[in-house]
Amino acid sequence: MAKRQGPVMVTHKGNRWPVKQDGQTISVHRTQKAANEVGRREAIKDGVERITQGRDHKFVSKDSYGSESKVRDTEH
Repeated sequence: MAKRQGPVMVTHKGNRWPVKQDGQTISVHRTQKAANEVGRREAIKDGVERITQGRDHKFVSKDSYGSESKVRDTEH
């Protein structure tokens, strides 16, 4: 299976947390923590970003697992 190119998105829908990439749902979870764990693994595997949205759909976190720029990530 070829690597996907787009970022991994952890979103909130109803009372579930879907993990999506390139417009396709990879998996759906009961908790944000479980969705983030799967999203992190997928992002590392594909060398892309993982973006997490909160219940209000605002970005909560953004982590890059691809080729890093020389600018230091100051979020964490």
